[in-house]
Amino acid sequence: MADNSWFYAALGCSILWGLSYSLTEKIMENDVPVTVVMAFTGFFYFIFSLFICFSMGEIKPGLISLGNNKSNLILLIATSGMYVLGAYLIYFAINEKNATLASMVEITYPLFVFLFSMIIYRDVQLNWWAALGGIFIFVGVCIIYYKNGY
Repeated sequence: MADNSWFYAALGCSILWGLSYSLTEKIMENDVPVTVVMAFTGFFYFIFSLFICFSMGEIKPGLISLGNNKSNLILLIATSGMYVLGAYLIYFAINEKNATLASMVEITYPLFVFLFSMIIYRDVQLNWWAALGGIFIFVGVCIIYYKNGY
């Protein structure tokens, strides 16, 4: 039997993000700006990440690895910037509409992972069943967009 730990980790992430998006909507309804939500989550993300890195003994080897490979450092900086901008955009969307609809549109990101993996790595990490699931996601987002008067 194949190891399914990746699946349960991804599902756990999905559950936690779903809960956090719902709670974030309520927080922002009480006049807490998107930027304050980002600052708090960024602070706790930073503290938690440092704790994990130090407790697993990965901070020194990780920094050495980044120091030895400048292209990885540049990619990490760029990716971090994309992550922060993406977080801002989802919080903005939740604040402007609601957590449910914003997250349903956000779930199209696997289609972009597929597209960028194809373009950048020339690698197709998809089978027909996963592609069918992606089509359902895309169709679902189109339905949400058109049935909400856009």
